[in-house]
Amino acid sequence: MRKRDRDKFQGRLLEMRKEILHLIRQDIQEGREGEAGEGRDTYDIASDERDREINLLLGDRERKKLQSIDDALRRIETGEYGECEECGGEIVSGRLEAMPFTRLCVTCQDEAEQTQRWQVLMARDLERMPSEDVAPALALTRAVDGPALAAWQARLLVRARAVAASSVE
Repeated sequence: MRKRDRDKFQGRLLEMRKEILHLIRQDIQEGREGEAGEGRDTYDIASDERDREINLLLGDRERKKLQSIDDALRRIETGEYGECEECGGEIVSGRLEAMPFTRLCVTCQDEAEQTQRWQVLMARDLERMPSEDVAPALALTRAVDGPALAAWQARLLVRARAVAASSVE
């Protein structure tokens, strides 16, 4: 990656970091200011509690984003910025423009998301599968790699759905 591009992304990451830290500080300050309890009814208190819960969830997301930004800044320092952590290939500039703290190229990100979706579907379907079918099915998925694994996983998913459908009837 050219120095000019690296400097541009570093500046953008530092600006994003600054904005997130400002939001976190602002949330903390608002939380402290909202502590006064006089003259407030249960609806106000419940509403404030709901808002605080949402802010905690958003705060967690912001903290994770902040961690990703810090990791990207470290990769800039080590010269690894713009390289996919999975395949080692170059992350295209357009992807870095859209999400400068990304760790994966488009292909590897798609594969990671596909694997995650499959795991969610399998977990749901395996809950319905008779227990005597679960262990052999899982053993099959652990015994293979790469494209063969994807094929076994697809077959297992079909089997899991068929078993679940037949147990409902």
